[in-house]
Amino acid sequence: MERYLREKAGLHEAQRRQSQALHEKYYSKDYQKSHLDWHVWREKNPEIFTMAEVSDESAQIITTDFYASNRRHRYRYHLRPSGGRWEIHKKESECFVCHGVGLVGKNTCNFCSGAGWRDFRPNAA
Repeated sequence: MERYLREKAGLHEAQRRQSQALHEKYYSKDYQKSHLDWHVWREKNPEIFTMAEVSDESAQIITTDFYASNRRHRYRYHLRPSGGRWEIHKKESECFVCHGVGLVGKNTCNFCSGAGWRDFRPNAA
């Protein structure tokens, strides 16, 4: 999973470099600077492995991603063995309404149905 996260961060950096000419063509200098500053900050603060629950048949991996110095977001990856390696078959985001608790006040969170996590793919069960 850590190798996946490193490769993902590298891909984001490559995409940033690849889109630089487009940004230089269409963005103002001050917007380019703020955009670049954000990317530099993201490169220094990539999504990181937080914890794992592993069995023979499956694994759940929690990661933390930082969007700003005071904002974090967690993801939960569901993995299963396939051909001698683990593959990701589902990725959920921590519910941004209840912040992963499953409750809003004393009531079940309607957005995530109390799960604390949400798969944003269309038609995800």
